[in-house]
Amino acid sequence: MHKIAVSIFLVLFFLMPVNPARGGITDSTELQSFLDGVIETFMDEKNIAGAVVSVVHEGEIFLEKGYGYADVEEGIEVDPSSTMFRIASISKLFTWLSVMQLAEEGSVDLDRDVNEYLDFSIPETYEQPVTLRSLMSHTPGFEERLYRLFAREPGDMLPMDEILPEQLPKRVRPPLRYASYSNHGTGVAQYVVERITGVSFEEYAHDKIIGPLGMTGTTFRQPLPDSLEGNLSKGYASGGGKLNEMYFEYIPMKGVGGASSSARDMAKFMNFLLDSTCTGDYCLLDSASYSRMKEPVVIHSEGMNPARHGFSDMSRNDTEIIGHGGATFWFHSILAILPEHNTGIFVSFNSSGGSGVSGKVLEKFAERYYPDPRPLFETVTLQQEELERFTGSYFSNRRSHSDFFKIRALDGVTEITTADGKLRMVEPDGETTFWLPVDETTFRKEDSNERIAFEMEEEEASYMFKEYSPFIAFERITRFYNLTLHRTIIRLSLISIFYILIIWPGLYLTRLRYRPSKRKSRLLPADVKLPAWLCAACIAVSYILIYPAYEAGRELVIDIPAGMKAGMMMPFPALFFLLFMIWRFTYVWNNWKINIRNKLFCIIVIIVFFAALWQLHFWNLLGWRF
Repeated sequence: MHKIAVSIFLVLFFLMPVNPARGGITDSTELQSFLDGVIETFMDEKNIAGAVVSVVHEGEIFLEKGYGYADVEEGIEVDPSSTMFRIASISKLFTWLSVMQLAEEGSVDLDRDVNEYLDFSIPETYEQPVTLRSLMSHTPGFEERLYRLFAREPGDMLPMDEILPEQLPKRVRPPLRYASYSNHGTGVAQYVVERITGVSFEEYAHDKIIGPLGMTGTTFRQPLPDSLEGNLSKGYASGGGKLNEMYFEYIPMKGVGGASSSARDMAKFMNFLLDSTCTGDYCLLDSASYSRMKEPVVIHSEGMNPARHGFSDMSRNDTEIIGHGGATFWFHSILAILPEHNTGIFVSFNSSGGSGVSGKVLEKFAERYYPDPRPLFETVTLQQEELERFTGSYFSNRRSHSDFFKIRALDGVTEITTADGKLRMVEPDGETTFWLPVDETTFRKEDSNERIAFEMEEEEASYMFKEYSPFIAFERITRFYNLTLHRTIIRLSLISIFYILIIWPGLYLTRLRYRPSKRKSRLLPADVKLPAWLCAACIAVSYILIYPAYEAGRELVIDIPAGMKAGMMMPFPALFFLLFMIWRFTYVWNNWKINIRNKLFCIIVIIVFFAALWQLHFWNLLGWRF
């Protein structure tokens, strides 16, 4: 019956008028009906235990509602007024508001070298220093750093003066050039707040933001204080055809993603942001400071949403939308305010199946109540050779360069090809869209005004930018990141390993039985075969130990399994055996009794195994890079 009801809703949803309330929300009953259908449908499709939504309008809570369960086993339903969800990176807004407070009072300068406020030094890799402005706009030029971003136990959460010097990402590009979302960049800003004020961030946020706003169901403390612990929703993951209750996710950099809050408190927070950070007679910031916070810092290309001072620009349909999203493994949330319409919406899901869903709810909300009033942008015609300049593989610049997560960059490759005068984009999840040119470097989606743009270098695209991704740039893949290259190395390695470890012993046993003594002199000598066999075994063991650990995925963010650590050490003996093979190859090549086929095979094996070890090194899977 439930599936029938969902099917009926979907039919009715798509038969409804597209713009029943053009220009904004006016009827809370109609809004609830719409959101009920959208959220419950997603919950059914994605196997989500519980969700919550709150909508504010004109300074009032227009709608708040809970869906499903905060505790499945105990049958405790989600209560929007009290049930707390982990809001993850929405926590960053509290950090940026704190920074702006300090800037307003003159304690910090957004454009000074941030090293002046720290007790450790960010390396001077580039001439331009990292500043608070670059941190707020996610443009400090840091690589991605995921290892130990989460912790399993409270005792595993190191203090900030240990986390940052030990885990600080490398600087891989000059600041204020390209945005690349950075958790650790926000962590640096949190530490600046702590250093300047002399108190912990959770204490500062409570005294200066949470308390004054009356957000009694919000905290940065981990674990939660006893008075709030019973209100926290459990987190869930799908597995074995059911929902499984998961562990509490500790986030050591609290100002980066450690907050827990209720939908009602998020409604208070949204109204506070919509009223120029004021509530009653209390203002967190003066109007000039708040306006400054909403200003753009970096715009990747004309028509793209800008990277602002902390706010994520989610603007769409010619409507300004700012806020922030947030995701842990189990909780997925979004907070968005529409200043022109004095409206805000907060949505959160408490299960792993909610990944990406909160953003889709916002998308449907915006399409229904704030549709694009503009006609579709006019297009131009580009010749096939002009379109070819944009084709290729692109991946996010938000990626690791120096640790074992580097290979994860290949999980998010977007492919661009041409099709009948258009660009064809295939996203990592397989979604395919088509884009029409509106000028020489900008394209719009075939059925909407959503845009992408390209940065050119020597008449070829080097970067792609997406209108709705202001904190990410997409680099065109070249040289050593080439997927075909790495797939070829893996395949040749596996073939060589199989032949040496399986076929060679089989042939040896066969020869023992038939004793072809006259041909023995034409074979590779034992002091070449044995190191080849040992080298193949070491590389095989490395693959076997590393691959399952990568399959574990999320666990790597917390810690590296012992098996993976062992697998990362195996290439060292493999390298020793390979060097021995290379040394003995001189004898093999000069020995006229060994046939040319075996000599060529020896060369191929040396090249393939050298490439395999280089590949492990390239992806930071050799040694102790974690």
